[in-house]
Amino acid sequence: MSTVAIPLMSRDNTEIQENEGTRDESTTIKRSNVKSKALEAWRFIVTSGALAGIVILIINVITLAVMYGQHQADEQSITFFTGNCETAGKINTGTHLVINVLSTILLAYSNFSMQCLGSPSRTEVDSAHSQHQWLNIGTPSIRNVFFVSKTKAALWMLLGVSSFPLHMIWNSTVFETKNSYDYFAISITEDFLHGANWTLPTAAESYALTLENTPLHGWTNEDVNHILQDLQTEAMDSKLQGLNVKDCLQRYNTDILSDRRHVLLVKEYPSDWPMTTRSTEASQNSSVGLIYYNLNPTGGSGSETPLYNWICDNNMPGSSQSCISSSFNYSNWYANLYGGVFGWSTDGPIKYCYSQLAPEKCRVGIVPIFLIIVIGCNVIKITSFVCTLFVTHGKKDQPLCTTGDAIKSFLKQPDPYTRGRCLAAKEDYEKWLRGSEEWIPRPFTVGDLWTGGRYRWHKAVNDWHWIIFVSITTGLAGLTAYIVFAAVISSPISREGFGEPQSNTRMNSKSMGVLRGFLVGNLLQIAVSYVYLALNNILSTMLAMEEWCMYATDRQHNGLRVSSPTPHSAQRSKYFLSVPFKWAIPSMVSLALLHWLVSQMFFFSDLDIYRMQPEGLPQVDTLGYVYTSALPAVLAVSLGGTILLVLTLTALIRKFPANVPLSGCCSASIAAACQPSRVGLDNETLMPEFDPGLACQKLKWGVVEEHDDEHSNSIGHATFAACETTPLVEGKLYA
Repeated sequence: MSTVAIPLMSRDNTEIQENEGTRDESTTIKRSNVKSKALEAWRFIVTSGALAGIVILIINVITLAVMYGQHQADEQSITFFTGNCETAGKINTGTHLVINVLSTILLAYSNFSMQCLGSPSRTEVDSAHSQHQWLNIGTPSIRNVFFVSKTKAALWMLLGVSSFPLHMIWNSTVFETKNSYDYFAISITEDFLHGANWTLPTAAESYALTLENTPLHGWTNEDVNHILQDLQTEAMDSKLQGLNVKDCLQRYNTDILSDRRHVLLVKEYPSDWPMTTRSTEASQNSSVGLIYYNLNPTGGSGSETPLYNWICDNNMPGSSQSCISSSFNYSNWYANLYGGVFGWSTDGPIKYCYSQLAPEKCRVGIVPIFLIIVIGCNVIKITSFVCTLFVTHGKKDQPLCTTGDAIKSFLKQPDPYTRGRCLAAKEDYEKWLRGSEEWIPRPFTVGDLWTGGRYRWHKAVNDWHWIIFVSITTGLAGLTAYIVFAAVISSPISREGFGEPQSNTRMNSKSMGVLRGFLVGNLLQIAVSYVYLALNNILSTMLAMEEWCMYATDRQHNGLRVSSPTPHSAQRSKYFLSVPFKWAIPSMVSLALLHWLVSQMFFFSDLDIYRMQPEGLPQVDTLGYVYTSALPAVLAVSLGGTILLVLTLTALIRKFPANVPLSGCCSASIAAACQPSRVGLDNETLMPEFDPGLACQKLKWGVVEEHDDEHSNSIGHATFAACETTPLVEGKLYA
């Protein structure tokens, strides 16, 4: 059996070469300027994060200054647009899209910097190993924070604290306020349009009692007559909009009426109808029949009837968002008694309508206190990004941010705590019961049996991480599905619009304040932020493990991918840590879109209700509710389900290459796989060493046979080498 030995060097020669290498590296550092250092490997991403943060900070500060300088501040908000509701909706939707893109960019940069700050130096790894503790390499980690320096841990905490609520608070900054008018729907004869007299219908006592708890409490006949007189005058002056029955009912078949108020329903009696049937309570010579009072909710118990209830009949009460079905008969529609009405009467079919147009007063505003908090988080992130560059700048104790960094370090100085365990995998050190055993160095005469096999990608991630991630994402999907189900039952999705407030989709029955409403309405943003961070963690772990396996299975040797490549060596650097851009960019775009959809499916909105007043300007009541919207909820479930499905199928189907233990991502298992050969070393108390220049060459991980014998049970050894290696053999012992 052929033997491939790794050259050993004396300690004196090694020290001389290391000193020479150190002087060369120092010279290189002196020649490199700050700009080139900031643009090297992952530092480029941190630097670009600081620059992006500065740009976003400027945008936020200018926005706040313009709002205070050009618009009047209310108690808790500043309105910067008032007018057309469609335009207001587009501004609100578009602004939230921009907000979620920018906040996702900051979240991604923060997560990247947190991973850099959580990456341990070799000194910190040695300290952890001496306590029989392993650290994560090349992946985001909370565990590492307890072992890195206090400065890095503090910066990590600042980035984390400023990241989780970022989407929630930023999405709460901009909001839309709809307006809706109370109105009368009045059935009339055609002669009313030409100045005919009228007599008010006699109000029943039951309806009079009902008015005591409504905004119409205290109204008199003179108040109603005043509105009728104004409508008659406008009709005679052609100031009302004429509508056919279908257009009329469809425009008023809504629970938020923003662009019109009172409506005149012109009725037509067939010639064969007796006069006694045409009107029971109203005078026969009156041009006014029924008068429906249609009131927006008062913010009380939530038991108010829908605004469009007068359109419904007794067979189709207004319990849903619409009283008009596909079989609705517009040509033979009667004004009925369902809803709030003055008087009892049986009217004839409606011939056409006249509608009183009203200005749309939808508003878009910001909550300054939330924007100030966002600016504060923005400043924290920029400061943390810059500090990250300075904290990790020293050449003496560089953070091991990539798998290649760790391999390079352990090849230069092998770990004394993991000798004799070249087959140790990541999960061997993650198991608490076996942890103490794995930390005991073994002589090369004792080995582990290689059983072979190929592992799927999901094996790289701890089972508990999968359980927590799948549980939370499934719970979010279930909650969203419930929202969709509840909304679809009450009304068709096509009627609700995209992120539009509707009375039947309110989550709270009583009105709530702006600050509380926005925080409640955006709580789901925190959960979606967790989904992004957890998804990134899982992807980082699986892809880092894939990179580890590459060194053992590629046909050609590969240079180490490190943070700071040695000049004129085979080492290489990339801007990413573990997740290549082809994975990172789609996940960022998907999560930004998911954040935006969640902001449109579960949101807080004010409703300005313009109450009817006999004279003068109408009274305005502002009520705040948390709403749900089915259409973005369907899209969010579809997108989230697609993300989860793709991730799960990838983890379950894709396999790591065979003939290699899953040793990546864990400092201890990587160290165990980077132990030098002991060929020619008789004294087991001495620590063998690698060639000092080995890490600069193209490498491959594999078997380096240590004993030139013919016994099948001889113990082999696998490690990194610049020469040819052989794959692990199933059923053979290795140490």
